Amino acid sequence: MSLFEELKRRNVFRVGIAYVVTSWLVMQVLEIVLESFGSPAWVMKTVLVILAAGLPFALIFAWAFELTPEGLKKEKDVDRTQSITNQTGRKLDYAIIAILAVALAYFIWESRYAPTKGSE
Repeated sequence: MSLFEELKRRNVFRVGIAYVVTSWLVMQVLEIVLESFGSPAWVMKTVLVILAAGLPFALIFAWAFELTPEGLKKEKDVDRTQSITNQTGRKLDYAIIAILAVALAYFIWESRYAPTKGSE
């Protein structure tokens, strides 16, 4: 099995996409919230650095562990015939779709209701 196929089987790509999309959405919401509170610019930069630093950890955990009905287990301890990575992958797909739907709703809300910069 090639490395690419193994990454797909272990849902590493899906976890990466879900992490990036969720992080982006968090940054968009925090931009509005922190601006409302008058937070300094370093707060957003710090959150961005923390989220960026978390991506490699999320990918490593996706590679090394598998979510089973009994909980989180090391990938090497799961019998491949009993593996539910396809079901987990499907759940990740639904999560990504839901997060993207929230992002789309956010874009629509922002374009209609959020005050534009300079009009305050």
